[in-house]
Amino acid sequence: MKKIFISHRSLDSKLVDELVQYLENIGINKDEIMYTSADSCGVQYDLGLEVKVALNQAQKFIVILSPNYYDSIYCCNELGYIWATGKTPIIFGLPGVDSDKDYKGFVNSGWFIRRLNNSRHIDFLFQELQSYSKNEFISPVKPNEYKEAYLTRVNKILEEMSLTKKVSSKEIYTPEKFIDIDSLIQNNYYTDKELLLFKYLQETNNYIWGIASNIRGQIINWERKNRLIPFLSQSLEEFMVMLVNKRYLSCEIITKKEFAIQDCVGKNDDHSKMMLALFGADENGNTKCNYFTMDERLFRAIANMGKKSKSIIDKTIQKYKLRWYQRYPKQKDA
Repeated sequence: MKKIFISHRSLDSKLVDELVQYLENIGINKDEIMYTSADSCGVQYDLGLEVKVALNQAQKFIVILSPNYYDSIYCCNELGYIWATGKTPIIFGLPGVDSDKDYKGFVNSGWFIRRLNNSRHIDFLFQELQSYSKNEFISPVKPNEYKEAYLTRVNKILEEMSLTKKVSSKEIYTPEKFIDIDSLIQNNYYTDKELLLFKYLQETNNYIWGIASNIRGQIINWERKNRLIPFLSQSLEEFMVMLVNKRYLSCEIITKKEFAIQDCVGKNDDHSKMMLALFGADENGNTKCNYFTMDERLFRAIANMGKKSKSIIDKTIQKYKLRWYQRYPKQKDA
């Protein structure tokens, strides 16, 4: 039975992991705690059903509020349920949630916001949850030791978060914003394909590309040079559509009737639709573009990325090295 429900965004899971470890240290059984980012006591089979059961069972609610929290419809659903129960949850606000003015929707602005790294607030949490401890008596010395160790770890995480503050996707490409690509890379914002693309751009210095077939040829040659499993060059059209939609690339106006997509006109297969979408063409094949340019500020950010970000990209490169190719080196000429 889940007696304690921790509502949080998975992006903030490092802090929640430390909080749960502290609760375990003071004698609370982990099986009685529900938080969905956990492997062991989180969701096992059915997200909706298990969260619903845990919310119904819970006697105490802990909410970790952050700007990330309100971006998740699932978190908002949980908070709405907690609000409807009439019970007062224990609210912890992360940086960016500073007062009751930061509450959104119907949530009771009378709820008090506490801090995960505030000693008195953790004492309050201990008092509220002490009755759920499996230990009938806990020496007052041990909880203080556990609390101090917990506060040290949490403060370290918060410090790291402040140094690598994640930029939201809505902020990245507005003209007045600098693209903090290092923070984005270090916060796992980019997929493997995007990281490989950045490596390609670094090595080729190429941010103006031709039509799709030429792009594929360029990337295939680069993949072979780096002994990579074909990755970027696979499903390239779908990948290019994603890049255009994310505004990494923009289509430049050249001509109306682009030869490369005329074979797709009047067809309903996925490839034809993808090619039409890629070039911004209508169903008759009318389009205004046939080459792409990388966003200049993004390209400059890639060119000037830091050592830590480059290391992350290099590790991604290593994941896709061709093992068999390394075992069979090229034969020397006789």
